[in-house]
Amino acid sequence: AVRARRRPVATSPPPLHGSLLGSAVLALSAAGAGAAVNFALVVVVGRSYGPADTGLFFAVIGVVLVLANLLKLGADTGLTRFASRARATGREADLPTLATAALLPVLGVGALAALALAALGGGIGELLDGRHAATAAALLRQVAPVLPLLALTTVLTAGTRGLGRVGAFALVQNVVLPGTRLVGV
Repeated sequence: AVRARRRPVATSPPPLHGSLLGSAVLALSAAGAGAAVNFALVVVVGRSYGPADTGLFFAVIGVVLVLANLLKLGADTGLTRFASRARATGREADLPTLATAALLPVLGVGALAALALAALGGGIGELLDGRHAATAAALLRQVAPVLPLLALTTVLTAGTRGLGRVGAFALVQNVVLPGTRLVGV
């Protein structure tokens, strides 16, 4: 007997509401809140330290952020990719192993970099501002312990993107991190 072929049923794409719209509104709101908190940080630092020390403060923060970005070692991209793959293939049980494989090297190299930053703070401070090298070195030594934590946080938030958690990513990246910077000052 010859079977008749069934025509595929045409389906329409899902409507753009619900979780997608909610995620977009949350991300936009978080970005606005983050911008406001970052502006407040600049105002607080500028009024507290004066022009010369404010510039030095932000130069030190720039050094730390560049180092933290380097210390991710590509683990943020890898975790995003492999976490989304595990989720798509139903292998959520692999997520703790994936996170461990991504985070341990970042933590180890980050700890070594923090020690190096503390040890080399004087030389880096001299490069940043020869007239205020001692102040720059002291600031670098103060922020050195958070260097691995910055890199770890970036990798972890990338993992939330891989799991499709746009809201969690937006809140951490745009509200929590800027808020902790403001509190830390």
